Amino acid sequence: MFSEDTKSQISVPDGAKVGNPGVKKAIPERIIIRMWPKTPVLYPMAVFALICGICGYFWGASPHIIQMSKNSAVVEQTAAGAPADAQNAGTVTDEATAQEKLDKILAGHQVDRFFGTIFIILLAFSLFALCVDLEIRWALITFSAVIVVCLLLFILHERIPFLPAVLATLATLSPTASPQFYFSIFGIWVILMLITLFVVKFHYVKVESNEVVVVGGLLERQQRFPTIGMKYTKDVQDVIEYYLPLVNSGRLIFSFQDHPEAIVIDNVLQIEKVLKQLDEISSVWQVGSK
Repeated sequence: MFSEDTKSQISVPDGAKVGNPGVKKAIPERIIIRMWPKTPVLYPMAVFALICGICGYFWGASPHIIQMSKNSAVVEQTAAGAPADAQNAGTVTDEATAQEKLDKILAGHQVDRFFGTIFIILLAFSLFALCVDLEIRWALITFSAVIVVCLLLFILHERIPFLPAVLATLATLSPTASPQFYFSIFGIWVILMLITLFVVKFHYVKVESNEVVVVGGLLERQQRFPTIGMKYTKDVQDVIEYYLPLVNSGRLIFSFQDHPEAIVIDNVLQIEKVLKQLDEISSVWQVGSK
């Protein structure tokens, strides 16, 4: 949880606050706040998987291996019906061509290894963000613990040099995958996003100038609350999701005077923009109270 100075809580008083009549500002008539799952958090991994697939398709080892296997099958069929002298003459040419293709495969393997390593890191980051809600205090504790562990390992290395052996072991790792694998990862994420877009159409909160409507479910079960005396609070449950570009999600908590239970909306995308819109529309709630 954030401390009190890092939360944003706005109270809507029963009375009206008179603004500057000379200033005209476009105020939204209503705000639709969607209840999103955590599918958008996976977009860095999905987008980079698409990049890996494209780069692997054009510059990786996979297309050269496929082409080499096709050419080998054609050469075997041709050589079976050729005379012995022609077969011997073609052997030297085939060896030079095979060496050239082998060099291309090795170069493509380095490309696959580079992108595969970065993809593994992004995959670990995405799974961590998906599975763990890292509050600000735990984020600071985790960061401090990582720094302490790194310092301890450095001090230990000064006494017992072990980093060269560890780095040599890591250098032997070769996380590679075919372009089809990366395209499949991206395609799965796109399908999940389409399902998510369909689901969030039926789970939302509509804030108007005089009431708040909570809609949940395919049959659009609705709850209505007056805006008079309403309070809304921003709460950041996960700093990774909050600071992740294009996501910037957080939790909104609505409380009402005549309703003992608060309305909690998790994973509100672009929460700062939503709060700004709520501040703007709250200026017209005074009209409904007069």
